[in-house]
Amino acid sequence: MITGILSAAPEGSLVTKAMLELEAEARSEGENSNISDSNLPQVHALNCLRAIFIHSKLGTVSERYVASGLELAASRLESQV
Repeated sequence: MITGILSAAPEGSLVTKAMLELEAEARSEGENSNISDSNLPQVHALNCLRAIFIHSKLGTVSERYVASGLELAASRLESQV
């Protein structure tokens, strides 16, 4: 859904806002109590970022976030959750 919304106006400020907010959510620490409920917004944020990076229409505008996206993905591999 997020890629559809962002691809409607890929050059707008909404892409920047979405990328910053999704990255902030993905960086937040999860709680072990949420695992059984499958309620991990961090995972959803990471999946949204992945979808933005691979969407053909958003490729040029998301290119500037690739380095921070790769760093984020690598840092989440060590997550306790």
